[in-house]
Amino acid sequence: MTLQAHEYANAFPLLRGAELQELADDIAANGLREPILLYNGAILDGRNRAAACDKAGVAPAYEEFAGDDAAARALVISRNIMRRHLTSAQRVASVAILATNWREDGDNADIEIAQGARKAASEQVGIRRDDRGVTRVIGVMRQGVGDYAPIVNDAIALMRDGVGEVGPHDAIRAIKGAKQAGEDAGKARGKLESAQEAVAEAQALAEDARGEEDDADALANLQAARAVAEQAGAAVAEAEAKEQDALDLAAAGIAEVKAGNADTIARGMTNVLAQRTRDNPPPLPQGEYAVIYADPPWRVSDSQSESSRAIENHYPTMELADIKATQVPAADNAVLYLWAISPMLPEALAVMRAWGFTYKSSLAWDKQIIGMGAWFRNQHEFLLVGVKGKEPPPPPPAELRKPSVLSVKRGEHSAKPDCVRDWIDEWYGAYARIELYARKAAPGWAIWGNEV
Repeated sequence: MTLQAHEYANAFPLLRGAELQELADDIAANGLREPILLYNGAILDGRNRAAACDKAGVAPAYEEFAGDDAAARALVISRNIMRRHLTSAQRVASVAILATNWREDGDNADIEIAQGARKAASEQVGIRRDDRGVTRVIGVMRQGVGDYAPIVNDAIALMRDGVGEVGPHDAIRAIKGAKQAGEDAGKARGKLESAQEAVAEAQALAEDARGEEDDADALANLQAARAVAEQAGAAVAEAEAKEQDALDLAAAGIAEVKAGNADTIARGMTNVLAQRTRDNPPPLPQGEYAVIYADPPWRVSDSQSESSRAIENHYPTMELADIKATQVPAADNAVLYLWAISPMLPEALAVMRAWGFTYKSSLAWDKQIIGMGAWFRNQHEFLLVGVKGKEPPPPPPAELRKPSVLSVKRGEHSAKPDCVRDWIDEWYGAYARIELYARKAAPGWAIWGNEV
């Protein structure tokens, strides 16, 4: 007889591999010491024993649980939450799954039940330190609706099962891009609806004006309204495509974790993006540029592995040789502004030379927030200045020259202060300018990178 597991039991991970085999060997040698509990025809407690019995070729024994729903929930918590093979992250995910699935009548019942589950877990097994994590996971799970449900459910299941280092922030990051694109798509659909209403109104006016003196004006207004609607429709299609691409990327990142190629979903997504770039590198813009602004995705060495892992959770990095081999479209006389992180300063100078530039000066950016590091906890980055040919420093007046230390609080991971690009615009507004490894478009700039 094959029985399904009860949803309360499924909130907790199963034994796998050697641990399951160890249990099966024990049952084969000593028999099933404790019967498998059933509740409403499903396994409430004993999924691992049932699987081990199947492995050992031993007929399982069943008993019906006599309590109600509340007692059933209390049982699965007490028998599962502090099992020896559960990590703190797994306990957090399991309690969050239980709390979210326990629903009663009333709009706020799930919130009350979630609070009760957290309290029960704390009282029964003393995991008060996990309470905030449970709240965070429940918040993530509530975002798992519609198209986001498969991504969120898979992410929470990975966390519950202790696969890699998947945690609440990882699950949030998995759907962040899709949610942003979805919000953009919603706004675009609103604009399209307004544009379609304007077309209908212009159509009616054009029909009323047929044969009248303002016939031509009405037709022109109708054509203009249709053009706006067409642009709005294209914006909707673009936003929806970005949302789907973000969902596909998150699913691919989860697949990387399941395959053992990444320890977090974010790292898995980075792996996929890196492979896409290798398979289809973006073409460099045509022409030559007198101003080059670059923020390469430095790959930190093994000696800085903690930093390296953090970077790879955000975006794909590049080998030094690949960065040096970038065909920079620089004019014969050009200036280079090159961002460099402290552990990679010698490599950054080597890149500058490989691109044909001679080092001239630098700026230190004080991020105002301390980070990671092996020798010092890094709080700064360098902006190196190099020259090719006879490109002079920024022209007078002298007040356009900036201090060599910039103190601006850092924003999103790896994002650089916008004021630096503004300075370059001020200095070289009449020059052809290109940003390499760019993440967003900027007026007056050619851009190149795998995120734009």
